[in-house]
Amino acid sequence: YARFENGELTDAQARENAAYIVRTTRYNQGTGYFWADMADGVNAVHINPDIEGTNRYNTQDEKGNYFVQDTIAAGDKPDGGFIDFYFTKPGENQAKAKRGFIRKFAPYGWYIGTGNYQEDMLPLIQAELDSSSRALTLSTIVMFSCGAIVLIVAVMIMGVIAKKISQPISNATDRIQKLSEGNLHDPVMVTDSADEVGILTKSLADTVQSLRAYIENISYVLCEFDSGN
Repeated sequence: YARFENGELTDAQARENAAYIVRTTRYNQGTGYFWADMADGVNAVHINPDIEGTNRYNTQDEKGNYFVQDTIAAGDKPDGGFIDFYFTKPGENQAKAKRGFIRKFAPYGWYIGTGNYQEDMLPLIQAELDSSSRALTLSTIVMFSCGAIVLIVAVMIMGVIAKKISQPISNATDRIQKLSEGNLHDPVMVTDSADEVGILTKSLADTVQSLRAYIENISYVLCEFDSGN
């Protein structure tokens, strides 16, 4: 196309050469090839001459995927994109999963794609998959370990907080029980806080102090009565 822009080739010559390049380029020991479709679904270049010029826009693979429509959608992405489809492998009868990559060549409106069977690619990335699996397992162990530690710490903190809240209430309950039995001498453990527990223990202490004062006053008056006052 650059040679066409420089005037070295006519548009027809450039397109013919471009089609030849797409049609004949191979990789992966000749198993990898390229094709090109147009936005309307018409195939522009293919290794199979019977396919060139046919409209495959509504063609589905054996799993029902509209792979040409997916090709156009992937090619319209700024940097191209991947597609997944099923295609019969040479020498076999059953369609196999393939993953393709599509990139649009805007001057010609060609959605140029290539694909590989996933089962052929698996051995090439097996080591990376194993490494990823180990990393995932390690991450899972670390995540659950951290979660367990956080849970244990949270339970301990909740226990401390619960004890801090319940202990003063328990002390106040015991003191009220003793008060009901006539015990005005034991001190009340007052909680130094501004919440309900602090108010409760302070009020209980004031109540015991008031009752003690009333009893002391009554005892004094009775003693005075006894003395003839």
